[in-house]
Amino acid sequence: MRRLVVLLVFLLVGSGCAVINHPTVTATSYVVQGVRFYFSTFVPSEIVVVSTGTGETREKAIDNALLAAVQEALGVLVVSEVMIRDDQVLKNIAILYSDGVVNSYKVGQCKGDSRQSCEITAVVSATRLQKKFSSSGAVAEVDGKDMYGQYITSKNAIFQRKRLAEYYLSNIRKNGLDLKIESIKVLPTTANTVPIEVNYTVKWNPEFKKNAISFFKNLQKETGGKFEYYSYKRKESDYQFMLTHGERGTFIQNDWIYINTFDKSFYDMMNLYVHADIKVWITPFRTCDTYQPQRLSGIFAMSEDESKRKIVVYEYPEVLKNIDKVSLSLGCWK
Repeated sequence: MRRLVVLLVFLLVGSGCAVINHPTVTATSYVVQGVRFYFSTFVPSEIVVVSTGTGETREKAIDNALLAAVQEALGVLVVSEVMIRDDQVLKNIAILYSDGVVNSYKVGQCKGDSRQSCEITAVVSATRLQKKFSSSGAVAEVDGKDMYGQYITSKNAIFQRKRLAEYYLSNIRKNGLDLKIESIKVLPTTANTVPIEVNYTVKWNPEFKKNAISFFKNLQKETGGKFEYYSYKRKESDYQFMLTHGERGTFIQNDWIYINTFDKSFYDMMNLYVHADIKVWITPFRTCDTYQPQRLSGIFAMSEDESKRKIVVYEYPEVLKNIDKVSLSLGCWK
């Protein structure tokens, strides 16, 4: 689904002199309403987005969710130096170019009476978006034609890799994990508050993890990341991030992915998301269960044992009379 071409080709040496070759054109940027969108061979042909829309009817809510999905996909393709602070700009662009760019979608939960709210999982085609920009007459610029173009290509490539990596990583704790309550037990007590044991599991959404791992493996190829037996061979400026997706953080070579970020903020961002806590909110007990699986290896190496959680919450007896449902959700709030 994703084809990769090395973005930068720089130097040939011959007859005692260095000759700079112009690289093969590998990227095109389009300026639409003042916003620069970047399409390199690294961009996935499809971007999976989970979005929510509201409307007076179920159909209208789904239409708005589809529009929001296209807007979010557009957001990860932006490489404008000035960040888009006004969502209305991207929304306007999404309205103009959304027709026919969603390859497929699945409707999740819809709720509400007088006004509906629906969640969908949509597959947005980045390839079709590029074709629409091209056919619409949007301002197009080919990167990489000269030395300055090579610099812009390199800069935009790093920026876009970071944007796409952050998209996948930031969604792990929103849409990438599945929660399931296994059992709820009221424990014996004579105290004024009742202990309640909640057993649940936190597991990867298989499709999400498959897509994420595929993306990061492509990122390894794109950036030339690889295992170096002697660590001193690795250049410090590469800012290589090592990610394992083996269930127990194994040292099996095929379980590891090596990504050269070439940027400290990129490296720090990946480190933050991969090792951040998992937070699960338990309703109606107003309790947040927070833990960090695989402290050394990170969330991609979460094991079967770590997916099983047990937490004891306390509630007043009179409150229990009104509780007929317990639910879990990712993320916590007060």
